[in-house]
Amino acid sequence: ISPTFMAGKYPREKNCTCTLNPEDKNQSLMTLRTATFILRAKPKCKDYLEVTTNDKSEKLCGFQDTRSSYKGKDVTLNFFSSNTLFKTKGFWLVITSESPVRIRCGEALIQSTTPQITTTQLSTQRIDYNI
Repeated sequence: ISPTFMAGKYPREKNCTCTLNPEDKNQSLMTLRTATFILRAKPKCKDYLEVTTNDKSEKLCGFQDTRSSYKGKDVTLNFFSSNTLFKTKGFWLVITSESPVRIRCGEALIQSTTPQITTTQLSTQRIDYNI
């Protein structure tokens, strides 16, 4: 999942949310990996991606190389960008799941049909969304 990753710079003054809901909440293991992550870190992480589950929240900014796994949990991604133009691509997340995942970004609803999905603008099964 990425907001306009291929455009070369991420949009400013945005606040948007995507929710990832695994179909099988009892057995599903969903992994989020940052393939690329460059968001403005200074001052004070004003541009960020917040990853939230029912029991924890993590705010990502700057340069990140992370992999997080969630078993049987819904995940909410909130992207926020300030009004300052920062000329980098932003982030590109790869999502892998053992069961189909329903992804909702704003009004767009995407239902994966395969157990393993990759949601980027560079994959064959791509999900683009405008924020």
